[in-house]
Amino acid sequence: MKDHQYYLGKQGKTYGPFSQRDFDELLSSGKIDEYFWLWDFKAKSWKPLEAPPPPIVEGENGQISVVPISNELALPNAGFQAICHDFHHAISGELARITQGGCDLIAPFNQGGSPFGENSQIFINLFESQTGKSIQVKAKLARVSHGKSGWRYSFRWAELPKIFQTVA
Repeated sequence: MKDHQYYLGKQGKTYGPFSQRDFDELLSSGKIDEYFWLWDFKAKSWKPLEAPPPPIVEGENGQISVVPISNELALPNAGFQAICHDFHHAISGELARITQGGCDLIAPFNQGGSPFGENSQIFINLFESQTGKSIQVKAKLARVSHGKSGWRYSFRWAELPKIFQTVA
């Protein structure tokens, strides 16, 4: 079977084809942000890679303001738990941020240092505690840092997992 190919666009030009491996690398490195469009073969049209800017609203007194929006999903604070693994190491924690392009996971300090290097291929087992639904997704580790609440792992995925599409 032929590897899936991706086409990207910016400033009126088409770039590609990109192999699945090349596309995953663009996602994990953040270089995908240099492009604005992704060709959707099913819809036979270009799909924006990010949400449009927020609307501009004119108030009663003629004052112009921008309505803030976020690319984070408006999910109920249901406490999505996750176990991340590469078949050799595993970490667990709670999701702190979920976007169309990835998520952050907070793991407590008691799990030691990060067993994964940046750009590692990771499997994330997501569990939604209120419904009991779970799913496994493939992602790349984009960044690891630590703060007051523990280790923060930033993951990138190719598309929003279905478990979030049903809650959003």
